[in-house]
Amino acid sequence: METSRIVIAEVNENMPRTCGDSFVHVSQIDYLVEVSEPVYEIPQASITKVEE
Repeated sequence: METSRIVIAEVNENMPRTCGDSFVHVSQIDYLVEVSEPVYEIPQASITKVEE
């Protein structure tokens, strides 16, 4: 983000909060878009006979 000319951030109230180095200070954002969309989830794969 340090070399970006413009930073656009999307804030989704349905996105769970995570721990770690994932926060961006508002001073680093040029444009903020608020949305309320379901978060995409990857379906869990079925267990194969080899894995059983």
